[in-house]
Amino acid sequence: MTVGPDLFSLKGKVALVTGAGSGIGKGLSLGFANAGADIVLVDINSETLDVIGSEVSKIGRQALTIVADVTKREAIDKLVNRTIDKMGRINIVANVAGGLSTAQRGTALELSEESWDSVVTLNLKSVFLLSTAAAKVMINRKIKGSIINIGSIAGLTSYPGASHYGAAKAGVMHLTKSLAADWGRVGIRVNAIAPGVIDTPLFRQAETFFHVEREKLIEKVPLGRLGLPEDIAAVAIFLASDASDYVTGQTIIVNGGLEYFG
Repeated sequence: MTVGPDLFSLKGKVALVTGAGSGIGKGLSLGFANAGADIVLVDINSETLDVIGSEVSKIGRQALTIVADVTKREAIDKLVNRTIDKMGRINIVANVAGGLSTAQRGTALELSEESWDSVVTLNLKSVFLLSTAAAKVMINRKIKGSIINIGSIAGLTSYPGASHYGAAKAGVMHLTKSLAADWGRVGIRVNAIAPGVIDTPLFRQAETFFHVEREKLIEKVPLGRLGLPEDIAAVAIFLASDASDYVTGQTIIVNGGLEYFG
């Protein structure tokens, strides 16, 4: 292996990104495209997908947009099959879809079973469903693949009012280790990224969720700013590329040094 810029190239690869319509998913999609990959953009919102698809095309990469609910096995199977039909392969999977609405927030005694199931399904089950579906394709076609899961520092520390979200994100990071152990021998690497507070449209709509003003939150970050989707994309490109060929089962924390934001 020769260490150089070419190690980070994704030229000739197909990257499938869920939650691609905005925020971190958008950042990863554009980052992967700028690194040379063709992109399969998956989101539940068709309007945002069309916009991102146009941006990927302007970069000069092929874009396939798929509207899908990644919490459903049937939808996952359909999007994987369509990806193979249109793009011919899957080299990279980025499980970005997830999140937590303000309405779903509450202490453990306040959470309904429905809210628990909904949050865990979106943030954890969806990762299992797509990862296993994509891995089957990679194994059958002998593709050396990379799966990247988006966790959160909420899965590493206490997260007041969101025990279901924190538990799900901790589950993502443990699942990452398990899948890496299962699939390492067949050439599939599985890693996770645990972002801190990232300045996305979803965050800007829910700043009161954190019970702290933006300026006060920034004061807690040693690097003195909130994260950007591009900060996560840079690490994802490393994990998707040959530069991380000996990295699997790991969670890389990208939080500007912020350890706790409750």
